[in-house]
Amino acid sequence: MLSRDIQPTRLERAKREVRGLLDRLRGDRIGLVSFAGDARKICPLTSDPASYRLFLDDVDSSSNSLGGTAVGEGLEVALDSFDDTSPGARVIVLLTDGEDHDSDPPPTEVAYKALAKGIPIHVIALGTAEGGEIPVRDERGSLGVVRDAQGQPVITRPDEALLERIAGIAGGSFLSAARAPFPMDEIWEKRIAMMEGVTRDSASRREGIDRYQWAVALALALLGCRAIAREGR
Repeated sequence: MLSRDIQPTRLERAKREVRGLLDRLRGDRIGLVSFAGDARKICPLTSDPASYRLFLDDVDSSSNSLGGTAVGEGLEVALDSFDDTSPGARVIVLLTDGEDHDSDPPPTEVAYKALAKGIPIHVIALGTAEGGEIPVRDERGSLGVVRDAQGQPVITRPDEALLERIAGIAGGSFLSAARAPFPMDEIWEKRIAMMEGVTRDSASRREGIDRYQWAVALALALLGCRAIAREGR
């Protein structure tokens, strides 16, 4: 996720997409799961975007103890985060390069579980078809790239075939961040916002109208009358 084939990095692009989603929520709850070789729930479901942003900003390449891309574990933690008794729409958005390394359980297996629960998985692939090198710092702090046993730079490419299959199984959609300028916006507008319990709740949310000015004006008028009225009246 530190590859720079998508600027500034795949990880920062993923964060940008999620921040854009936060601006669209109207009382909906959102959670955050981070995964590499293992998976961790970073933020439980919350309707407080300010708190969520703090958790999101702290996510980096050290958020998970094991290297790799355990897509299956990440999806399973996300799926287990939902309360099956809570009403309303539920959805998972997966942002990853998709280079799965022997996940247990396999991501397609978790996708079938999500399908059985009626939870679509929308997928955003991070990375270009050409791929990119993986930057790394050595013990002296010098910046280099990850190399294979033969000393050649390792090129990371998104596994779009796997990611499309995950989305297809779970009834979701697939987009590439390399080809769509704002994939999260597109998923929200065309898929998530159309779900029962999302559009209606958001559309029917009423904003309060401030009418305190009338009370203040009346109070000032009464004070003015008191000032000009004769003593005792």
